[in-house]
Amino acid sequence: MKSSIITRIEAWEALSDYMVPAVNVRITTAGGKQAVSSYTEGLTSGPYYGYHLYDGGNRFGGKGVSAAAALINGTLAPVIIGMDCLSQGIIDHAITETLARRGLPLAVNVSSPLSFAVLKTGAACLEMPLFEYIGGAFAAKIPVPGFLGASGSNRYGEHSLAQGKPNYAFVAHGFSTNDEADYALWEVENLWESEMAKQYGVRPHRSFSMAIPKGRVKDDGQMWQLMAECIEKTGFKDKVGLHADFSAAAFYNAQTSRYEGLYDEKKRTREEMIELLTTIAKKYPFVVIQDPLDAQDMDGFKKITQAVDIQVAGSDIFGTDLERLGRCAREGCFNAAILRVQKYPTFSECVKAVSICHQIGIGIMPWDSTGEDTDIIHYAVGFRCGSICMSGLSSHGNKMALIEKAIGPRALFFGSQGLKGRRFAL
Repeated sequence: MKSSIITRIEAWEALSDYMVPAVNVRITTAGGKQAVSSYTEGLTSGPYYGYHLYDGGNRFGGKGVSAAAALINGTLAPVIIGMDCLSQGIIDHAITETLARRGLPLAVNVSSPLSFAVLKTGAACLEMPLFEYIGGAFAAKIPVPGFLGASGSNRYGEHSLAQGKPNYAFVAHGFSTNDEADYALWEVENLWESEMAKQYGVRPHRSFSMAIPKGRVKDDGQMWQLMAECIEKTGFKDKVGLHADFSAAAFYNAQTSRYEGLYDEKKRTREEMIELLTTIAKKYPFVVIQDPLDAQDMDGFKKITQAVDIQVAGSDIFGTDLERLGRCAREGCFNAAILRVQKYPTFSECVKAVSICHQIGIGIMPWDSTGEDTDIIHYAVGFRCGSICMSGLSSHGNKMALIEKAIGPRALFFGSQGLKGRRFAL
């Protein structure tokens, strides 16, 4: 029997770092190679993301996933066992077709962990690092790193859907090597944390950012200004910038047609939001702004992208809907797409999203948000992404350094050219 033939599939419910449990899948081959993939819905939601299968009832607040694991073990495993884990496309097709043939919905927390476990097992069988298995010889450039600095949703009102947004991160782009970029993040983050503790009595927990409570700042502009000062004091002006994930849809009140409590206590119209975003992109050292308007406002996204010279990243505006991603990208709604890798139903679907971005010429910015953990670094390098969401320093930064060493002398750092926008164009 060929050593890469799948001989065993095990799925089970597991705990996660998020508010809902994860579905874990372990695959074993005839040659004894194994890999595990973990999937959890995370904190991201919206109309353009896929369906999830949950147990319902009181356990885990209705978000138990034992039924999802059972569906993998009882329905999909018998179909996939005996197939070659190196045949990713064939297996992905078998997963989706089997569910359709049985009249079952395509649940992301069923198909995704199984598909990505196949991917990782294939890399293990060939004894290749995951980034190389995905990207081959072209996987040789290191994306621009960032690191989360502040979060919190309810400084100016109650926003139950915001899930800790807006988030602000430092992005180290103006450097020639990844080591230099990571060290700059370390310097800026340390000063930022110290200044926030001194001026506002808020001390963050490194790697979890600081959730700014109500009443500490009168508006987010105070934080933007302090972040800018920290960048200048450490000597990294024009080399380190800011990434703002506004998640504006969570602050949009459809009844009043106003954005409420996003940056301060004011209520703003769509036009006022566009004007404000255009202004702050020039006044403060922002290099990435993400989800600046409601997910339905494609025209508004386009106006912002045309008005500013930095990276405008779309996420909730398309979710994992490939047709909408293509339409948004072609119409210029943003110049970079947030890639929530394992939130796609299968690895093959994720590859389609990456292909759309490369063909149209927009950037790709992957995010560890559904259980990828440090594998997100492999996906970023394998997919040739110019920047990566909030994955510098800590274990993610260490993984990036290891991958850089594995690539060897061919490794290059994207630097500022890893970001989209007129400011960073050659």
